[in-house]
Amino acid sequence: RWRDAGNRGQGLRGRSPMQEEAPSQALAFFLAGQYEQAKSALSALSRRDTDPRVRHNLSVNKYYASGCSDRQAFLEELTSIAAQAQSRREFEDDDTKKETFKADYLSAIQYNRAVIYCQLHMPAVAAGILEELFTAIEPINDLLAVKICLLLGDIHLGCKEPEKALSVLAYMEKLSSSAMPRQRHGDAMQGQPP
Repeated sequence: RWRDAGNRGQGLRGRSPMQEEAPSQALAFFLAGQYEQAKSALSALSRRDTDPRVRHNLSVNKYYASGCSDRQAFLEELTSIAAQAQSRREFEDDDTKKETFKADYLSAIQYNRAVIYCQLHMPAVAAGILEELFTAIEPINDLLAVKICLLLGDIHLGCKEPEKALSVLAYMEKLSSSAMPRQRHGDAMQGQPP
């Protein structure tokens, strides 16, 4: 966890230690299926009504708390949050900040929208969202990038577009080969470290 060493008693961006712990607590409660406690932890964050990250997490929490029953309402909320996040991007001056903003905020929201469109049997709409994310995948968190690739590849295969699925697979292969150290020939067979 990042801390501002020059700001004693205050955490990152001037938030109190309680506010800094809220996202971790919320995630722990969410993963344990304790949705009411997750909502309370998220509500402890400042600017919760204006921060798209918090709105997104509150929306996901609400969707799961309802048993994932109203996909259309969840999709509408995600679309509203995505629009809010897009409008906030326009106020950034630095290109680096825009890339970071897109990677951190918008990609997860857009991915969740694509998942819901798949569940609503609208793969073309989902593929359009995922293709846009795929064209700018480099700054996206690695775990989310893999999820995007897997879902996009699955949609392409389901739509009988193996060439497109193959291009996604090729990217994933390139990504995994660059992330893993190369082994010398024979080392893998003998179980020796490279």
